[in-house]
Amino acid sequence: MFRKRSKMTNILRSFFCLIAVISLLPSGSLAKTAKRTKTVSVAARKLQDNLQKIDASIDVTKQKLKSQSETQFAPDLYFMLAELLHDKASASAALKAEQNPGAPAGEVDYTQEKRISQDAIETYKLIEDRFPKYGAMDRVLYTVAMEYKGLQLEKEAMEYFKKVSGNFPDSAYAAKSLIEIGDIFFNRKDYEFALEQYKKAQAKAKEPELSTAYFKGGWCLTHSEKWLESVQSFEKVFTVSDSQVVKADGKDDLREEALVASVWPLLELAPHQMQGQILYQKPIEYYRKMSGDKSRFRRVLARLAQRLDFKKRSRESIEASFELFHISDDMKEKRSAFESAYMGMKKLKSDSFPLWLPQALRDLLLEMRRDTQDRKNRKDVVKYEPVFRDIVTSLNKSALVTKRPDDLKAVAEAYDDYFVIYSRGRKIPQMKLNQAEVLFGAKQYGEAGQAYLDLTRRLSARSQKRRQGFLDSALESFLKGISESESPLEKFQARDGYRDAAKNYQRYYPRDSKLAGIRFNAAKTYYDEQKFDVAAKELQNFLKVYPGSPQSREAALLYLDCYYLRDQMKEMTEAGKRVLAMRGLSPDARSAVQKASSQAAMKAIRSVAGDFSSKEYATKFREFAKKNKNSAMGENALYEAFVSLKAQNQPQAFDVGEEYIGSYEKSPRAKEVLLSLIQQSLVLLDYSRAASYMGSFAQRYSEDPQARNLALQAAQIYDNLGNVSQASAAYRLAGNSSMTLKVFSKYQDWSNLEKASANVSGLQGQYFQGLAMLRQGRKAAGLQLLQRVIGSSGSSPEEKEMVAHAAVILAEDALAKFHDLGKGQAFSAALLQSKAGQYQAISNDLQTAVGTGGGRWVIGALYNLGRLNKDFADFLRTAKPPAGMNSAQLQQLVQPQVKGYEASASQNYGLCLKLAEDNEIPTSYVGACRSRGILSEVAEVTPWKKMSSRMPAAVSSKYISEVVKNPRSVDLLRKMAADEMRAGNPQKALLILSRASEIDPQDALNDSYAGIAYLHLKQYSEAQVAFQQAIGKNPKDILANRGMAGIAKFFGYQKKAQEYRAKSSGSAPGIELHPWLK
Repeated sequence: MFRKRSKMTNILRSFFCLIAVISLLPSGSLAKTAKRTKTVSVAARKLQDNLQKIDASIDVTKQKLKSQSETQFAPDLYFMLAELLHDKASASAALKAEQNPGAPAGEVDYTQEKRISQDAIETYKLIEDRFPKYGAMDRVLYTVAMEYKGLQLEKEAMEYFKKVSGNFPDSAYAAKSLIEIGDIFFNRKDYEFALEQYKKAQAKAKEPELSTAYFKGGWCLTHSEKWLESVQSFEKVFTVSDSQVVKADGKDDLREEALVASVWPLLELAPHQMQGQILYQKPIEYYRKMSGDKSRFRRVLARLAQRLDFKKRSRESIEASFELFHISDDMKEKRSAFESAYMGMKKLKSDSFPLWLPQALRDLLLEMRRDTQDRKNRKDVVKYEPVFRDIVTSLNKSALVTKRPDDLKAVAEAYDDYFVIYSRGRKIPQMKLNQAEVLFGAKQYGEAGQAYLDLTRRLSARSQKRRQGFLDSALESFLKGISESESPLEKFQARDGYRDAAKNYQRYYPRDSKLAGIRFNAAKTYYDEQKFDVAAKELQNFLKVYPGSPQSREAALLYLDCYYLRDQMKEMTEAGKRVLAMRGLSPDARSAVQKASSQAAMKAIRSVAGDFSSKEYATKFREFAKKNKNSAMGENALYEAFVSLKAQNQPQAFDVGEEYIGSYEKSPRAKEVLLSLIQQSLVLLDYSRAASYMGSFAQRYSEDPQARNLALQAAQIYDNLGNVSQASAAYRLAGNSSMTLKVFSKYQDWSNLEKASANVSGLQGQYFQGLAMLRQGRKAAGLQLLQRVIGSSGSSPEEKEMVAHAAVILAEDALAKFHDLGKGQAFSAALLQSKAGQYQAISNDLQTAVGTGGGRWVIGALYNLGRLNKDFADFLRTAKPPAGMNSAQLQQLVQPQVKGYEASASQNYGLCLKLAEDNEIPTSYVGACRSRGILSEVAEVTPWKKMSSRMPAAVSSKYISEVVKNPRSVDLLRKMAADEMRAGNPQKALLILSRASEIDPQDALNDSYAGIAYLHLKQYSEAQVAFQQAIGKNPKDILANRGMAGIAKFFGYQKKAQEYRAKSSGSAPGIELHPWLK
């Protein structure tokens, strides 16, 4: 019935409006009115027209009420009449406001409009009285209540809102009424009762009222300081999906308002309320995820920055402002956000600007410069110059501390951004010089050289000393670009730049002592580019001018080589004669030219013969090779001697092979000989020699497909032998920068680790460089880099572990400061707020570590979370009371917080122990969680033993004959490995066992023995992995199960230890190799 009547109401209303309009068309009075209102505003005229239409509709409706005979339509007509009266009151009020622009509200008389509203109410009430069973009665009562609300008659409005919710509990208007009741009490600041009404509405409402109820409930909870519940209430609003949102009265949904409103309670959450809610601890990331689109996120960021600043969380406020600046499309908003962030940085005396900032600032200033609407924006670009310069200079200083090429490159680009806006001024030359230095540090040598060269063009003729300095720097940069750049294009540009700089040098300083070397290098650039005609001419000219210079020998040989490389032997001979005829030629150059000429003329090839089976065969060939050294005959003889000795497995084969490679390294057979030496040394387990040969092969034949793999094998051998310098060199040769860093870290060679990691981009480079700086005592610089590491989530398990370790290091450092903060001070709100801020920052770092899943550092993070909560509880328990309060009063006040933090600490320690035992993680943090004592992350890392000069790298002499007879005996290899462990050489045992695993990869004992070797090295994680691999191949392997039991027992995992022991009854060879196996 309700639906039919509602539909009929709309039909009737449209019909009567149409009649009213038609009836007005021929009216003469309307024309007269139009003439009288020529000076009236357009808006007022429209309102007057609308009022006339409404009056006409009212008249028609009243007439219809009088004449209608069927009562079934009466309530609909009364409802329509009431709505028309409401519309008339609204239109009339709007017209008065339009006719009295700027007049205070109290000066405009709205008595007539209120009377019309009262008439509307009376009409609605008439429906209530005469037609109590009207199908739309809930709507009638709700509308009466809203009319009373509009007239500010709260008591009467409340009465009708209650009627709706009480009489029609299942109606959509019931939820709306409850919300309105809540609003009344909210405005009275009775937040508790208002919240009750909103909660009742939440149980009944659908969208959009449901979101409204949660939104307003959230505000009640905020004012009641129920922070967590408030956030959760607002979340109910802004987590509604687009498909569920219903917009009310043409307005946008409440999601954006709820996001903004939630900032206040979110930042008031106590640390224990955020346990397990990682995103709450990172407000920017939380709102980035929750906002859904950029416009909402921008508005939330503005509020977040403001509120964080109020809460004295300055760094986070700056971060929010920078984020807003970064994403905003609005110039005014961008300027405000940038200026707020920059001033915040200055207040903190911090220079850690983000690397993306200069480019974003450049874009803003370009937009300001192009602004044709506001001339002030264009003028303000000049005012930003000191700020832009300060940012770039600060980034420069920071990059010079870390010396990371990727940071330096970013800074060089920042200077480019600065020059796009500011190309003139007193500071430009110095900024250009700074950029050149940064480019050089970033190893962008060609660009650095060009920057120095450009600086010389800005100087006057009187600045000779500065010009020479810039030219020297340009030449040095170009020269490094020639020798170190990998890109052919960069090399070409560096050579071209060098020649340009050399010409300038010769022009201004023709008598300088360095000119000889400069001209030689310039001539050599043509040779490097294989422009042999030009190179020959330049080298000849050089030799004429500087025949006795230190470079004359190399210049002469390059000059001859210009002809030799093109098979121009006749021309080469003539060139040699010209050089030898030069006066003042250095003796060294003369001798080299004579020798080169003789070698070019040598063409004879001789052969030798002999009996391969003869005892003296290799000896005779070697003697013949010595007599004919550096000849083709000598080469063939020496090769034959090597083949003979190798076939007989004679140790002298190593000496002969090395001699052959040293004498005839360019021979095609040199590669074959070197591969044979590698194979023989591996068979005889002479690992040091094998690694040396492998590295030599990788260097000599870098283009060979085997080169990289052999370099990697060499690195692994040196690594296991503890030869750090050779291992790192081999890893670099293999192109594995990651392993280079790991080997330095593994053996705690911090100085070399810092140098190597500075050239590795990305998270790994930052992590290892920061760690190296920290271990060497450069704490501030190290922590700065590690702070950047935890900003990444890590793309692999290895990187996640690095992030976790970095987070634990940062948290430990901050924990020490947290512990000392407030010692001896009286308890105060400011001290508590400062302490809570530090607590939150440390907790964030540790939650980051937990979130990575990074192995033992997750356990370390949980342990430190326990320390953090315990420390806060101890601080509150022992706090000195402020003036006017005694200790007992203070303790009564803080006791709930003390208990809360103690409970959190116990929870952290308990979770630490549970996770460690469940996952069998061998870590010292387990003991610390049990004892609740102090443990530094340094104690968690056990360094590997470096190579001892007394430890032989080759197999013991007693095994040589057995190895030669049976090089693939796995039992023999394990026996040898066991002897090495007994002798205190577990690292060498690992090498032997790797050979055994290569021969028989399915033999579980190889892995078990490797696990024992790792136990001797106290590398328990590696031992555990080896034992688990053995159990995977043979679940009943006694050594592996006992090894796992020993590790579990050592770390206090008694139940696990018993389980492994139960699987390892009996005895087996090798049990005696370590006490934990017995």
